[in-house]
Amino acid sequence: QTALAAGAEILGFNVRIGSNVAKLAEMEKVRFTNFRIIYQLFDYLKDVQEKKTIAQGPKIIETGQATVLKVFNFKGTIVYGCLVTSGKIKLGDAVQTAKVSSLQVGKASVDEVKKDQEFGLVLAPPIDLKAGDIMSATAIEP
Repeated sequence: QTALAAGAEILGFNVRIGSNVAKLAEMEKVRFTNFRIIYQLFDYLKDVQEKKTIAQGPKIIETGQATVLKVFNFKGTIVYGCLVTSGKIKLGDAVQTAKVSSLQVGKASVDEVKKDQEFGLVLAPPIDLKAGDIMSATAIEP
């Protein structure tokens, strides 16, 4: 009954299942698998774990955080003046629903900024950030 409620399957190692339990499991469509060799059980569990990891899809990780110091409008483009407070921020990282489309340190375009660097940032599309806000950059773990 517990396996049914949890949507789980029952795994056994070198055990016998009673006929009443087997009938109930079959009737309730609860899968029961018994292994005679412990290595078969380990291999089965490893396969299940690999399939579960693949099914979960990509993992999103925080790459860095920055404090917004000032927001500028430069020739119709919103530019966020920021200071990296942890990690690093790279071109292509996500910030909320936007993507980092440009990074500049001084007048130089860069691909990445690190902790304690001040930088200019353009997001596509622009999002509502103001001085004092803390933004988190995220990326898909490789």
